[in-house]
Amino acid sequence: MINSISRSFLIAVFLSVGLHSSHAQSNPADEKLEKVNSLLKKNNIDAADKKLISLLEEHSSYGKGWDLLARIRDHQYEESKKMPDLFSNLSVTVVDSADNEVKSDSMEINLKKLFSQMSPEKKAYNNYLYTLRQAMLYSENAYYSSIYLRSALRDIEVDSALSTKELTYFKKAEEEFRNKNFNKAAKYYQRALDINPNFYKALLYLGDSYYSMGNYIEAIKNFKICVNRYPMLLEPRKYLVDAYFKEGLFEDALRESINCILVYPDLSIIKRFEYAAFELNMKPSFHWQPREVFPNVMNNDSIALIDLENQPQISASPHWETYTNAIDRVKPLSNKQGIINEGNEFTTYKYIEVYGWEQMLNESDDESLSVAKRMQNNGYLDCYIFLSRFHDDLYPQYIHFVKNNKERIIKYFNDEVLESL
Repeated sequence: MINSISRSFLIAVFLSVGLHSSHAQSNPADEKLEKVNSLLKKNNIDAADKKLISLLEEHSSYGKGWDLLARIRDHQYEESKKMPDLFSNLSVTVVDSADNEVKSDSMEINLKKLFSQMSPEKKAYNNYLYTLRQAMLYSENAYYSSIYLRSALRDIEVDSALSTKELTYFKKAEEEFRNKNFNKAAKYYQRALDINPNFYKALLYLGDSYYSMGNYIEAIKNFKICVNRYPMLLEPRKYLVDAYFKEGLFEDALRESINCILVYPDLSIIKRFEYAAFELNMKPSFHWQPREVFPNVMNNDSIALIDLENQPQISASPHWETYTNAIDRVKPLSNKQGIINEGNEFTTYKYIEVYGWEQMLNESDDESLSVAKRMQNNGYLDCYIFLSRFHDDLYPQYIHFVKNNKERIIKYFNDEVLESL
């Protein structure tokens, strides 16, 4: 699973260590993480898992720890696939009114579906997703976890109808790229595109080949084509931002970073945004803070079939209980995406997420909510919640909000996020 998106990290790897690593203080969690790695080298995965959980309970914002736990959960998921399916040969018969045994296909299908949800493979996958979702609650530098979660839940497959001809050239291009023969790789990617101009990965990786050759102008040209053709995919935009950086076009990089955030606020994108702002002599303040509970959602099956005892246990402050309970009041008034129906007599709020925050802010003066209260007073609470405090569980509400508030979002960036030095 993880290997399938490894190419996302070929560019701008400096982002994973932050912008000013030379001045960073050593993290006390690093030494504990080394002990976890020592156990993993000895293939003592269960012991490493438990020690890592303990580390994260003590240092919940530690991105490296969450990313490593995600890799362990992915390994456990891959191992679960090797376990035999005990219900693959399930056959169901029922007795009719004449005491005759009759095969029931419909009951068999339903039972197999039920048992598949209880299988070790399904449980391991749910544990993997839960770990990624937890990481996004507590850490602003769990970059790998952020990308894994987006890849698992939000990325769409656009290259579903390819012929042998273009795939043959694409495979040759991939081999040349792995061998760092970027000029040859570009030629093969182009041949694949000559056969099928709608071959998304060939177009993206053609630009990546030019990027790797240091021909950033040509890379920008191809990444722009890819962005225009697939505006709701994040990867072409990320690659375009990196090419702008290399060419020294920091205003373009900043603008495209914001466009990226409007597609999906991936943690690595936020770092790109901050880096571009620094280069333009701005002081960005994205106002990120950890969440202490998962977002309110309409279908709250997020803990189904999850081994919660083997997940980090991190308690929430009392005021978050007000937020959590708020959804019960607006559920009957909302659609399945979490958007509150207009014209009701109960509330004028449009999103269950904003409503929950409003209730929490009304009832608590906790210091951790001071930024949220300021945003509320400035008329930007919704922008702050969906952008600066984004979590993947909010994605359906987020997409609706972005679509209908682009001008306000740009104003939010100018008024509250970017500040000239």
